[in-house]
Amino acid sequence: NLPAVLRWACCLNMCGAVHCSENVAILGSHRLLARHGLLHEKTDIRTKCEIPHVVAACPTGAIRPDPKNKTVKVNEGRC
Repeated sequence: NLPAVLRWACCLNMCGAVHCSENVAILGSHRLLARHGLLHEKTDIRTKCEIPHVVAACPTGAIRPDPKNKTVKVNEGRC
């Protein structure tokens, strides 16, 4: 029994591109990070992950960098 649905993909973006099919890996994706309170508790995101990777991993553009506070902003309406 797994705590969540397990999906297989060639890359973290799950686009299914055939040029990536020779590379198989198991990737963990924290898709509900913002809703579980990590970003809302004003914790220092720089100790948890790299901001450019967080922004690049969002396919809807809901995560944007916030240079003023050196963290990210989440537009939950786009999630």
